Amino acid sequence: SGFTGGALAVNGGVVLAFEKHMNKILEIDLENLVAVVQPGVINIHLQKEVAKYGLFYPPDPASMEYSSLGGNVSENAGGMRAA
Repeated sequence: SGFTGGALAVNGGVVLAFEKHMNKILEIDLENLVAVVQPGVINIHLQKEVAKYGLFYPPDPASMEYSSLGGNVSENAGGMRAA
């Protein structure tokens, strides 16, 4: 969402945006309960995909509709269900 300013380049730094070209769910391993995704995957897209198998993606940031998994990792964001 950018709310915390995590996507602001500091002192001439560079911001990489992955949501346009690195936004694919590559694999859902049902046996091991692992999803292999690219960093630009939007949270809600993964949530909807795993729901097809009766599963859910535990992190639930308030920005789930538009925040990316890579962004969640970089900001340590997980929502109410995060441990």
